[in-house]
Amino acid sequence: MRFLKSVLATLISIVPVLASAQDYPSRQVRIIVPYAPGGGADVLTRIVAEEMGRLWKQTILIENRPGASGILAIVELKKSRTDGHDFVLGEVGSLSVNPSLYRKLPYDPEKDLVPVTDVMLAPWVFFTAKTLPYKSMKDLIDAAKAQPGKLTYGSTGTGAPNFMAAELLKLRTGIDLLEIPFKDGNQLRTSAIQGDITLSISSYASSKSVVDKLTPLAVSARTRQPEYPHVPTMGESGGPDGLEITVWGAFMGLAPMPAQARDRFYQTALQAMQNPEVKRKAAAAGFDLGGRTPEELAKFIKSETERYREVIAAAKVQQKD
Repeated sequence: MRFLKSVLATLISIVPVLASAQDYPSRQVRIIVPYAPGGGADVLTRIVAEEMGRLWKQTILIENRPGASGILAIVELKKSRTDGHDFVLGEVGSLSVNPSLYRKLPYDPEKDLVPVTDVMLAPWVFFTAKTLPYKSMKDLIDAAKAQPGKLTYGSTGTGAPNFMAAELLKLRTGIDLLEIPFKDGNQLRTSAIQGDITLSISSYASSKSVVDKLTPLAVSARTRQPEYPHVPTMGESGGPDGLEITVWGAFMGLAPMPAQARDRFYQTALQAMQNPEVKRKAAAAGFDLGGRTPEELAKFIKSETERYREVIAAAKVQQKD
């Protein structure tokens, strides 16, 4: 009898949890994107969100809040209710770089945000101008060692993702490259084509329009990518073996959000990302899809934060206010 009472009590206790999971979402879901409409990350978020909305039979609202290295988007999220219907596309900069780059942030990634799942993954491709003599990472690294501080790389600003990728390469190889900052990616690509800078680093997708005018030296992934199988990995090109640097983005909720809402959102996002048409559209946009569990994502963000803390310290970057 005691056993039956115990089982009955357990069943009664989980009924509200099951009901709340089935009732979710109970209002419109919103995803805040820290980029302007039309960019790669925005397009990918809309692709996944459209499929999630189809599964839920409701439209997911996409709200663009670009600027300030992702800070504005997270600040907007913090104004929301914590019932698990508002999310932000957090990315490597806002989640793992900013904590070491800024003296004071208006958010704490660990305390204020809840990891749900990663959705956007894209390795960096290291390019040089066709007019320059470098045909592999080994060529470039050897030249940089022979001429410390003479070879250059382009960045879209200190602390920007391409800056962090170049500084991580410097840390792993011991070479000295001079940063040349640019106002935006278009100016950087123009200078890269002209050979005004030695090295440019970007996703393959963002360089599609000029890729035939540049020499891809290596991709920062452990294996060659299906979209550009002719580009060798770092190790194959004579760079640091196993160097893996990705542009990534993840759906983050606002703490303390209900675990049932987090899990329901994760399961639907995962189902959407497993859709073959969603995969095809993501690949066409130049991205791989994620799918880490909330627990796996939390560990990944922590490891990325520790890695970029080391890079920022080694680069002696002055913290921003």
